[in-house]
Amino acid sequence: MPVPTPEELLARYDVQTPEALAHRLGYAVRREEDAPAVPGVRVASQFVPPDAIILYRRSLAAPEHELPRREQWHIAHELYHALWEAAGGSPWRISETEADRWADRLLALSTADSAE
Repeated sequence: MPVPTPEELLARYDVQTPEALAHRLGYAVRREEDAPAVPGVRVASQFVPPDAIILYRRSLAAPEHELPRREQWHIAHELYHALWEAAGGSPWRISETEADRWADRLLALSTADSAE
């Protein structure tokens, strides 16, 4: 089963932001100050099975007016990973490019500038 499109999900759940969609689908969105240390890698967000999306504030550092939109994009990206695994996809076969495109589309369709 493929991951539903952003259009399908927004229509089905009648929500306005990636964060609201994640909540409606049963995923908790948490914000933590620091990411786990991974040498040579900056971790801005992650999906933690079975139901958590974590945003790391220090890694997402952005001007105040850009932070809500950046957070919503990362929630959308991690939501793709969550939905992929929920559909039976292997976490080792996830395409970061696919997740990025899906997040771009979801953000373009949502009203993420007024993050909930």
